[in-house]
Amino acid sequence: MGAIIQQNSDMVEQSSAETRRLKDEVETLIELLRRFRARPEGRSAGAARRAA
Repeated sequence: MGAIIQQNSDMVEQSSAETRRLKDEVETLIELLRRFRARPEGRSAGAARRAA
């Protein structure tokens, strides 16, 4: 029984560590998306460059 409890404890610890890692990745992606600027609708890349 003690071995099963230890295995469960290890799995919870691993899951928690992975959850924190994924949270950090999501925060990084959110920050990158804040910096991203989409082209105005209906403009091609070439038209957007010429207009700039």
